[in-house]
Amino acid sequence: MAVQCTPTGCRSGCRCCHRSGHSIEATSMNRLGGTTPPSSFFLHTTVFLDTSAAVNHTMKSTIKNYMMAARLIAALLVVGGISGQFAAGVQGQDHPEAIVLSSTDIVVTALSNDTSEVSFSSLVMNTGQTAISSFQVRFDVHHLNMMETKVDGVAAVAEVTQADRYMLITVTPVRAIDNTTPATLSIRFATSSIQERIGLSPDGSMYEHHLLYYLNPLNEIRNLTMSVIMPPYAILQEGVAAPLFPRPTSNYTDGSRSVFVWSTPRLLPGQEIAYIVKYQLPVGVTASTYSEILVVGVVTVSVLTGFILALFLERVPRLLIRLRRPGLVQIAGISNHEAEVIQFIAQKGGSCTQRDIYAELNLSQSMVSTILTTLEQRGTIRRFKEGRENLVHLME
Repeated sequence: MAVQCTPTGCRSGCRCCHRSGHSIEATSMNRLGGTTPPSSFFLHTTVFLDTSAAVNHTMKSTIKNYMMAARLIAALLVVGGISGQFAAGVQGQDHPEAIVLSSTDIVVTALSNDTSEVSFSSLVMNTGQTAISSFQVRFDVHHLNMMETKVDGVAAVAEVTQADRYMLITVTPVRAIDNTTPATLSIRFATSSIQERIGLSPDGSMYEHHLLYYLNPLNEIRNLTMSVIMPPYAILQEGVAAPLFPRPTSNYTDGSRSVFVWSTPRLLPGQEIAYIVKYQLPVGVTASTYSEILVVGVVTVSVLTGFILALFLERVPRLLIRLRRPGLVQIAGISNHEAEVIQFIAQKGGSCTQRDIYAELNLSQSMVSTILTTLEQRGTIRRFKEGRENLVHLME
């Protein structure tokens, strides 16, 4: 027979003494004045204590499940974040500095109708950690007509966006460019914003032209070779400061065309370089085809008479053409000193050194610097560094 508890306390060895919380029951009975509580009291109390233990166990299990679920969600978020970063790297060029253009060749072919064809080729190297499915190349021209865009010899999608004074070409190749194998990029376009006809030479027999190609890359360029192929029968302009800027690395000719070549080992993003060529073309070389020019030399007297008449008509508006040249028109809203500086640069052929301006115009160096800064902000002139000198070039 099992030992039972008494109303005054628990006996040693009773079965209920081993249950959790029985001492609380005994104490509660003593506090009731030693009276024997109804059997339902023990049943109610015991069930309550057992239920509390079950609730504690359930809460522990629930908390444990929540912690496991939280760990699982965190793991999924980490995996999702890695996948998202990889997808972002593939879908777009999140880090433009990851693109490096190496062995870059730019060839500008100047045509006699003041348009130019530009051929751009380069090795596109991805120095980042993820593959890149698209990238941008900047060209400092006001407008362009795309001719072709290829990556690794395969036609690629090229989206042209016009920005402030330059164009952005977003190239999307067929396959993403990873960081193991460089891709070969080829872009060809035509533009009329590189060359400008300035006017007639003093004797009226030659047209004066300026060619300006400006380069301010988005990405690092390594081993840059810049070539300008002049129109047939073009000659460098005489009597002007710096008809070629900067000094070419080499030049050659095929008998009718002159070609000037510049080499630059490295050009970083934000750095800029300008190539300027001032040349002259005979008036007759503005015909649409060069075969027509050869015919003109052997045509009948009536055609020769028409040519002379055309030349005469060309000389009639000579004064108007010269008045349209930069610096010869008084521009509203500029000071007398600014107009004087513009006219001085125009008389020098559109380019001169900054030293020539303050030396010959008898102006202080600080005043000339202030005037040129104002004109440069308006886009009227641009200054380029040549050794220790600043070369000033008229842009409009």
